[in-house]
Amino acid sequence: MEIRKDFAPVSPLLEKLFEYSKVFHKNNVELWSHLKNKEDFDRIYILNKEDRAVFEKLYSTGRDCAIAMSQQLKSFNFAELHLTLTAFIDSFKSGWVYQHNELKEVLNTAKKVCNRLEHCPWSVSEMINLFESQLEILTTVKKTLKLLEKSELYQQENGLDIGGTKIKKTGMTMTQKISIAGFYSYYYRNNCNFFPK
Repeated sequence: MEIRKDFAPVSPLLEKLFEYSKVFHKNNVELWSHLKNKEDFDRIYILNKEDRAVFEKLYSTGRDCAIAMSQQLKSFNFAELHLTLTAFIDSFKSGWVYQHNELKEVLNTAKKVCNRLEHCPWSVSEMINLFESQLEILTTVKKTLKLLEKSELYQQENGLDIGGTKIKKTGMTMTQKISIAGFYSYYYRNNCNFFPK
């Protein structure tokens, strides 16, 4: 994938995110779908309502995450979505990457129910493994976003000096302003052409 030119300084990190998006895409269109529709997932419907709900939530949350991340991780290349690198990074702030605790709770609840059952469906065990692997990718994505925040491009966009210190915006002194005003006034009065053709 060709990275947009204005993001060229951080292209290695963005290429990593694009590779992760391909993993999530495969999880969505192949693995989650296969485990739900081609294996023994329908066995959950003989379980009691509470246990069934736990496994349905495992599936729906895991697949929703895969769908969303397969698109969002490669969306940096579309300026109509993200004008700046900062906008791209900020788009993750209220999403899956920062919901680790909630996702971990979904996973742990499913594990407990699966371990309690005498015959937990094989597809559910595989979904648990898949969900766990997605959590690991999300952790890596978060680290990659942190690295992007340390990049020179991100820091320039946010008025930061390299290292994260806010650059103090200093204007011209009054003396400088008077000097410049005097310069223009002199050339205007004397019909000087200081922009020669």
